Amino acid sequence: MGLYLQHEWSYDQHVPQHQRVFRLMNNYRVQTYSNMPFPDYFDSNRAAQFALMEHLKGFPEVETAAHFVPSQSAIGGNSPFYASVDQKQFIIENILFTNTGTDFQAIFPQQFLAGSPEGAFSKYNTITIGKSMAEEWFGKDWPQQNVIGKLVSIEDEVFELTGVLERMPGNTHFAFDLIVHQDKIPSWGAYTYLKLQENTN
Repeated sequence: MGLYLQHEWSYDQHVPQHQRVFRLMNNYRVQTYSNMPFPDYFDSNRAAQFALMEHLKGFPEVETAAHFVPSQSAIGGNSPFYASVDQKQFIIENILFTNTGTDFQAIFPQQFLAGSPEGAFSKYNTITIGKSMAEEWFGKDWPQQNVIGKLVSIEDEVFELTGVLERMPGNTHFAFDLIVHQDKIPSWGAYTYLKLQENTN
């Protein structure tokens, strides 16, 4: 029981300044939701999805804000995706969709084994994949290959591979096989996070 509790209390402790990171909750019709909805559900454009981000960043207490949706979640659809790369087909179990890649990296820093955060999130229609997926797609010798810049088709959309990431610790409250950075999150809402300035109540 002690080991179990120790593990539970260790969740997200590896996140830098984790005491300053919060997720917004939404109280609506006497129910509490762990995500924030977009104004027009699936028809929300990028500007509408960014409205809350810009509002949050307007507070002097907020250092930065980001949002994302893991596909294996209640608001992500819980469905697998099909990818094609180098004329091979693969199944992706869990994609993390975000259009705030730079801010996501600022709050939840990922360790890049290939590529860089600046290159990965400097434009849309890009993906970064985990080390295990790089090995599945390209083999154990992927570091010796030129994988950065490869084109990957996911559900008939084409993305540029811009990074390979080290595996995240198991005691993290979200998981993903790859990150899709695009201008619109394909969901009716997102998990919304903010990082507060130091010494903020």
